[in-house]
Amino acid sequence: MKRWDREHGAAGMRQPRQPAHIGMLADECAAQATLEYAITFAALLAMVIALGALWRAGERGALSALVEQAASHALGATGALDIALF
Repeated sequence: MKRWDREHGAAGMRQPRQPAHIGMLADECAAQATLEYAITFAALLAMVIALGALWRAGERGALSALVEQAASHALGATGALDIALF
Protein backbone atom coordinates (compact mmCIF):
# COMPACT_ATOMS: atom_id res chain seq x y z
CA MET A 1 0.00 0.00 0.00
CA LYS A 2 1.36 3.39 -0.96
CA ARG A 3 1.99 6.11 1.59
CA TRP A 4 -0.55 8.39 -0.12
CA ASP A 5 -3.27 5.74 0.20
CA ARG A 6 -2.50 5.13 3.87
CA GLU A 7 -2.65 8.84 4.76
CA HIS A 8 -5.44 10.01 2.47
CA GLY A 9 -7.62 6.93 2.05
CA ALA A 10 -9.48 5.89 -1.06
CA ALA A 11 -11.36 9.19 -1.43
CA GLY A 12 -8.14 11.22 -1.38
CA MET A 13 -9.05 13.06 1.84
CA ARG A 14 -6.50 13.19 4.63
CA GLN A 15 -7.63 11.17 7.63
CA PRO A 16 -6.86 12.36 11.16
CA ARG A 17 -4.27 10.44 13.11
CA GLN A 18 -5.06 9.07 16.51
CA PRO A 19 -2.60 9.86 19.25
CA ALA A 20 -0.51 6.91 20.45
CA HIS A 21 -1.94 7.07 23.99
CA ILE A 22 -5.45 6.23 22.70
CA GLY A 23 -4.37 2.65 21.96
CA MET A 24 -2.73 2.31 25.38
CA LEU A 25 -5.89 3.62 27.05
CA ALA A 26 -7.99 0.98 25.30
CA ASP A 27 -5.58 -1.74 26.45
CA GLU A 28 -5.77 -0.48 30.05
CA CYS A 29 -9.61 -0.51 29.97
CA ALA A 30 -9.62 -4.07 28.68
CA ALA A 31 -7.17 -5.13 31.38
CA GLN A 32 -9.23 -3.43 34.08
CA ALA A 33 -12.41 -5.14 32.88
CA THR A 34 -10.64 -8.51 32.92
CA LEU A 35 -9.47 -7.92 36.48
CA GLU A 36 -12.95 -6.86 37.58
CA TYR A 37 -14.48 -10.01 36.09
CA ALA A 38 -11.84 -12.17 37.81
CA ILE A 39 -12.52 -10.55 41.20
CA THR A 40 -16.28 -10.87 40.75
CA PHE A 41 -15.96 -14.51 39.72
CA ALA A 42 -13.77 -15.28 42.75
CA ALA A 43 -16.27 -13.64 45.12
CA LEU A 44 -19.23 -15.52 43.61
CA LEU A 45 -17.31 -18.80 43.73
CA ALA A 46 -16.51 -18.22 47.43
CA MET A 47 -20.21 -17.61 48.14
CA VAL A 48 -21.24 -20.80 46.33
CA ILE A 49 -18.66 -22.81 48.25
CA ALA A 50 -19.81 -21.30 51.57
CA LEU A 51 -23.46 -22.08 50.77
CA GLY A 52 -22.47 -25.64 49.88
CA ALA A 53 -20.64 -26.00 53.20
CA LEU A 54 -23.70 -24.72 55.08
CA TRP A 55 -25.92 -27.15 53.18
CA ARG A 56 -23.67 -30.08 54.08
CA ALA A 57 -23.56 -29.01 57.74
CA GLY A 58 -27.33 -28.81 57.86
CA GLU A 59 -27.67 -32.16 56.14
CA ARG A 60 -25.40 -33.87 58.66
CA GLY A 61 -27.14 -32.33 61.65
CA ALA A 62 -24.27 -30.11 62.75
CA LEU A 63 -26.45 -27.00 62.71
CA SER A 64 -29.19 -28.58 64.80
CA ALA A 65 -26.56 -29.70 67.32
CA LEU A 66 -25.33 -26.12 67.61
CA VAL A 67 -28.89 -24.89 68.12
CA GLU A 68 -29.47 -27.45 70.86
CA GLN A 69 -26.27 -26.42 72.62
CA ALA A 70 -27.24 -22.76 72.48
CA ALA A 71 -30.78 -23.35 73.78
CA SER A 72 -31.49 -22.31 77.36
CA HIS A 73 -32.77 -25.71 78.40
CA ALA A 74 -29.41 -27.25 77.58
CA LEU A 75 -28.00 -25.56 80.67
CA GLY A 76 -29.82 -28.07 82.85
CA ALA A 77 -31.85 -25.35 84.55
CA THR A 78 -35.24 -26.20 85.94
CA GLY A 79 -38.32 -24.25 86.80
CA ALA A 80 -38.22 -20.45 86.99
CA LEU A 81 -34.60 -20.15 85.84
CA ASP A 82 -35.36 -22.10 82.68
CA ILE A 83 -38.41 -19.95 81.98
CA ALA A 84 -36.45 -16.74 82.65
CA LEU A 85 -33.67 -17.77 80.29
CA PHE A 86 -36.12 -18.78 77.59
